Amino acid sequence: KLQEITLFDFFSKMDVICFQKYQK
Repeated sequence: KLQEITLFDFFSKMDVICFQKYQK
């Protein structure tokens, strides 16, 4: 379960980073 949460958090951060990049 810990790995699943980590993956979810990882993808969430990636999505946020990509969103911020596209915002600029």
